[in-house]
Order: sequence, then C-alpha cells, then structure tokens
Amino acid sequence: MLRNNLKIFLRTFWKHKLFTIINVLGLAIGMSCCFLILMFVMDEFRYDNFHKKTDRIYRLNYSPNIQNSANQVARIPPPIAPLLLENFPEMEGVARMYLRSATVEIKQEQSSQKFEVEQIFFADSGLSEIFSFSTLIGDVSKALRTPAAVILSRETAIRLYGSVEDAINQILLIKSHYPFQVMAVVEDYPPNSHWHFDMLAPYQNMFEIEGEKIGAILRDNLSRNWIITHSYTYVLLKEGFSPESVNEGFTDFLQAHSHERFRDNQRLQLQALLDIHLDSTVGIAPEPPGNSTYVYLFLHVAFIILLIACINFVNLSTASSLPRAKEIGIRKVLGASRMHIVRQFLFETFLMSFLALIVAICLVEISLPFLNAMINKELSFGSFDQWQLGGGLLLIFILTGLLAGTYPAFFVSRFQPITALKTRMIQQGTKGKFLRKTLIGIQLLTSLGLIAATTIVYRQLQMVKNQPLGFQEEHMLTLPLFSPNFNSVFGGVDGQLRKTMNAFEGEMLKHSRIDAITLSSSLPATGLVHRNFNVEGMAPDERLVVATISVDYDFSETYELELLAGRDFDVSFGTDHEKAFVINETAVKFFGWASIEEAVGKAINMEGRKGYVVGVLRDFHHKSLRSPIDALVLYVSPGNFTTFSLHIHGEEIPGTLAFIEKKWNEFFPSKVFEYQFLEDEIQETYESDQRLGMIISFFALLAILISCVGLYGLVSYTAQQKTKEIGIRKILGAASSHLFYLLTKEYLILILLAWLLAIPVVWWIMDDWLSNYAFHVDISIWLLCLPLVGVLLLTLSTISIQFIRILMIDPAEQLRTE
Repeated sequence: MLRNNLKIFLRTFWKHKLFTIINVLGLAIGMSCCFLILMFVMDEFRYDNFHKKTDRIYRLNYSPNIQNSANQVARIPPPIAPLLLENFPEMEGVARMYLRSATVEIKQEQSSQKFEVEQIFFADSGLSEIFSFSTLIGDVSKALRTPAAVILSRETAIRLYGSVEDAINQILLIKSHYPFQVMAVVEDYPPNSHWHFDMLAPYQNMFEIEGEKIGAILRDNLSRNWIITHSYTYVLLKEGFSPESVNEGFTDFLQAHSHERFRDNQRLQLQALLDIHLDSTVGIAPEPPGNSTYVYLFLHVAFIILLIACINFVNLSTASSLPRAKEIGIRKVLGASRMHIVRQFLFETFLMSFLALIVAICLVEISLPFLNAMINKELSFGSFDQWQLGGGLLLIFILTGLLAGTYPAFFVSRFQPITALKTRMIQQGTKGKFLRKTLIGIQLLTSLGLIAATTIVYRQLQMVKNQPLGFQEEHMLTLPLFSPNFNSVFGGVDGQLRKTMNAFEGEMLKHSRIDAITLSSSLPATGLVHRNFNVEGMAPDERLVVATISVDYDFSETYELELLAGRDFDVSFGTDHEKAFVINETAVKFFGWASIEEAVGKAINMEGRKGYVVGVLRDFHHKSLRSPIDALVLYVSPGNFTTFSLHIHGEEIPGTLAFIEKKWNEFFPSKVFEYQFLEDEIQETYESDQRLGMIISFFALLAILISCVGLYGLVSYTAQQKTKEIGIRKILGAASSHLFYLLTKEYLILILLAWLLAIPVVWWIMDDWLSNYAFHVDISIWLLCLPLVGVLLLTLSTISIQFIRILMIDPAEQLRTE
C-alpha cells in the first residue's frame, strides 16, 4: 500500500510539476519563517535558566512611588540588603551588585596598556552562592571575600593578558591608581543572561577607587540612604518557601527600618529570575530587557505566516484535485473506501510537507545570519538542545501536514464515482468556491495587515529619527570623564581636576573646527537624575521630584537652548554656582506659577541647596520621545560634572578627533579616550523599536512572497479552467481589456473586502503600540491605503503574467479537446 501511494505521488508530481513545486515552495517558506520565529521565541524564554538554583533566585525590585507613580526599578537603596537575612528567615542568601565602567591599566616591565572595561560589577561575597559560575582557574568565593581582588571573565582575561593562565595572580590598576589582584577567571555567561560581566570585585572596594575624600562621602551616604536607586540586589530563598510570604513582609520591614519621610511611599517586591528578561516595565535594568508583548506578537506572526502557506496549499490542492476526478472515481468503483482515499491524500500531503521541511531547513540555515544581524543575537542550530530542535521541527511538520492536508483529503473523497467518470473535470461547487474565496480573503487580509503595520512602524521610526528635539544634536561629540554609571549626585570633581578640565576646554577652543565645549552631569534625551524640590508657594513639608542636570555656565549656549525669560547662568554674578536655577516652561506650570515672567526670582530649595530662578528656557526633549516633556531644573555644580560636550564642524572629522584624542591623553592620562556622537546615543534608545520594524518588515515581505506564490498558482489554475471560455470570447471579438477584467474581477473584489476588514484591526493594534510614545505619527487613511495599492499592483502584475501567456495562445489550440 505504501509503495503504491508513493508511485501515485511521484506520477502526480511529474504530471503537475508547477502546482507541486509551488506548493512545496510555499510550505517551505512558511515553515522556515515559523521555525526562525520559534528559535527566537525559545531563546527569549530560556534566559537565565543555566543557573543551578534558578527556581529559587529572585531580584528585589523597588517602587519609590514618586508623585503617585508606582513604576518599579531594578536597583534598590544599599542599606536594605544587610538587614534582610535577619528579618526574613525564608532567605538563604542576599547579594548586592553595583555596575560601572572604568579604565584598567596593565603595567609591564617597560610599558603599560590601558583598556576601558565596560561591565565591572562590585558585588557582595554572597553572589557566588546565588549565581552559578564555571570557574576556569582560581577561587570565586574567596576572591569576593578578599579586598582588592578581582574575577575576570574569559573574554576579558584574554583581552587584557592574552590567555586565561597568564591572567591569574596578575596586578591591574583600576583608574590607573588602585591595584587589584586577579584571583579567578570564569567562563563568560552565555548570551541568554539578563546580565553579563567583564570583571567582578568586592562590593566595598567601589568606594576606594573614588579616592579618599569622595569615597568617604559615598560610604557614609550610601550606608544610610533609604531612597536612592543604587544597587542590584538578588535573593536566594530556602527550599519550600514562596516569594508571596516575603513580599507580604516587606511592608512591616520598611515601616520598621526606612526613613519616616519615605516609608509610606516605598514598596519592595521579589521578581523571579526567569521573569526578569521579558519584563520591560522594570526600569534601570543592567541590560536592555526583552518584551513579552513582542515575543507573543512574533508567535502570532509565525502562526499567521504558516497559516498563509497552508491556505495556499489547501487552495492549490483542492483546485489541482479536480482534474483527478476520474482517478478517484475508478478507485471507488474498484472498491476503495472513502477513508482509503483520505489516507492516500493525507500521505501525499505529509510527503510534500516533508519535502518542504527539508527545503525549509536549508532556508533557515541561509537566513540565520541575516536574522541575527537584525535582532542582535547569535542563534544557530547548535544553540539549542537536540530535543528542542527536533520537537520544534516535528511540531511544525505535523501542524503543517494537518492544516494543509485535512480539508483537501476529505474534499476529494466526497467525489461520486458516476459523476467523476462522466466528466473530464469536476467543477468546484458553490460551497467549495466560497471556501476558496474565504481562504484567499484571509490570506489577503493578513498580508494587507502586515504591510500596513510595517508602514506605520516605519513612519514612526522616521519621525523619531527626524523629530526636532529643541537643542543642538548634530555634530555634538560627547566625552565621558567618569563611568556613565557613576552617580553624579555625590560629585567626583575636586579642585585640581576642575582646573585640569578648564585647561582642556581652553585647548579645545583653540582648534578651528571646534565651535563650543561644555560640561554637564548628564546629556539631554539620555537619562537624568531626579531630585526632591520644595519651591515658593508650597508647604514646608511638601516635596516634588523633578529631573535635573548639573551644567556649566556655557551649557545653554553650546546646546543652543532658547531663553524665554530672565537670564542664563553667568560667572560674573559670583553666586550662580551656589544659588541660581534655570528651569523650563513645563516646570513653571508644574510648580504652580502663573507665568514664565513671574517664575523669575522665585525661591527654590533642592535638598538643602537654597536659591532662586534666574531664567526660563523653552521646552526641549530632555527625555526620549516615549515620554512627554516634563519639568526640568538646571543648576551649576562643577563637582557633579561627568561628561564633556563638544560641537564640532562636519568637515574633516577624523582630523578633529585625532587632535581631541591627543590632548585628552595629555590632560587625562588615567582615562581611556572614548567618544560618541550624541545623535547615535539618542538613536540607541530606540534600538528595540528599530529592530521590531526590521523584523516585521522582513516577515511581512515573506508573507507577501508566499501570497504571491499562491496567487500565481491559483491564477494559473483559473486560467486553465477558463481557457476554452477565453478562446470562444476571442473568436467572438472580445477585447483584451474585457478578458483581463474577466480574470481579475474576483480577486479585486476580494482584495477590497480584505482591506476593509483589515483597517479596524490594524488601527486598533497600531494605536496601542503608538501609545508607548508621547509623540507619535497619526494613523491617517493614506497610510492604510498604501498597502491596498501595493497588493493591487502585485495582484495585477501576477495576473498579467498569466494573461499575456493566454493571449499568445491560438484560439484554435484553446478550443481543441482531447
């Protein structure tokens, strides 16, 4: 029986080569898309599952509840962790981590090398009892308990010393002054970890590398600061204990230990390790998180694309089965049961699915490098367990076979023997035609929806890229003097360093292609520090939390900010570095003042720093476009400066950079020269959305390709059915335009109906996505009409190919019968 079915399949394949190739190709593209998305989804769901105690590890998240906002952040005040074990018997271990970057110097006999190490975590010794480390050499737990010891990742050890063995027991200098000994080297964490490290060092050592004065201030403040978002804190629960009981106890814990001003507005909550990566609602994560919404969206896209491919198969299979009516009739006359014919056609379907699966695997292998480039991952067949790969492939194969083969098998098994033997080709009935049109409509609706979504995402990303931000961002070069993780609230600039910074600024302005230079604690649109304010008109015990930037006197001039009232900071006044504040328009309204003119001169108290408003700036986007413009306060505090901003000419940039680097190494020899253009930094904040746009575009293109392949096959079949009719019409003098209309009207109506149904669905989904942006494009009707025009052109092009072929056939050939 199996051999007989195989023979029939091969004969059918050879007789209907075009339909079979189109079917296999359509299924293969659909399966490959589905498997690519499945690989991405599986990778997202297996984050952090390589730790031995994964099911008992939790991160402690923190909600400061600022101005009725209960947003969670991943960092908590440092004094909390040391008190947890004695207050919560459910906990087995607790560890804090603080992330920063720093310049690391390797001294050799006659020379030295400097490296900028981005991922340095200062961590409590309990970290080695919570997370798993694959030790290559040395002792991890001992290193975290030993002052001035460091643990390197394999990649960092090779980068610094050339090999793992050569790194052990070596001395390196952090910030070129503070010696640390390499006591262990461990394997790099895999890509599917929510945090990665280049170097680990004891938590208390983070104070020493800031120098004696700043270190003492930091140590004292962080030992009693119950409001600052500073350290990542992880908890290991004992066996058999649930996080719910711990979460319930945090309220009493905060009431007992936190400052009375804050404890009623603070909340702590454990988050399971396996839930961290896909939770994009928690802020200040060590690395950009994934997004569960996008993951489930891609799962839906995978199913939709596979469904489109299966719809193609169903349509083409039912159409191509009509000429096989006599074969089915003879089989039934010879005693074949209906289930026998069902099994035969299901066998053929699964055989074609298997062929499509082989082609799909080849397509996946070819496509993976392009997909990895889009999603910034390193997916490969070797990234997953064999049972996962095999299970995924088997699931797609079975699902495809069942979706694609069930209806055609039962459809052809319904043919009556007498009818089948009396006619050359059974015509599809009204119900069959309705089903075929419905399936084509679903396919078109999906394609139109994907194209519309892609168009809207592209427009939004273009708006984000081109939206004026209200300040100078072009050719703005940024040079960090400290780690971007350094908390500028406590200051890191002493008098001597300030003189060096001023001298460096003077050297920069001597260059003809450097227009301006300034200093600040942070950069516009890249993340700001929020601080507590009490302003004139408020009760003494009231507090408002407002975004702030510590800036130099020439900040507004360098960034070309527009002053609306009052004056800018001016060194000639002598007290601006102690008492002056400049605010934006929104801050005027936020503080409850009547006008920008009235705001000038108003008293402000920022956590003990008392002064007055000297000027009001026009609003600019100091946060990302996802957020509305809110209140902003600028003040002068040289001790908090972390970054230089230079406005340079657009010509001869390499020469300008070479000059800046040379001078940098003269003035700041202990800090590696690193720069970035502000435009690039701003665009990085939208990287996840840009990837989403590329991925949707990629899969939308494939969905359209599958639809076109299926459409081509269906039009080919329709043309075959109408060949004799077209021949007669040509002999009777029908115009070519009328014949073209005859072939296209059915599809044009379907496209229009599919578009009308797609509009509300796309509108609802994309309106929800755009709501993530405070500033976004409007979903106009022309954006939704573009997909309609595109699909119409594709359809007409596809039909035109067949139409031209039919017109070239002699009517006599078209009317000839067997």
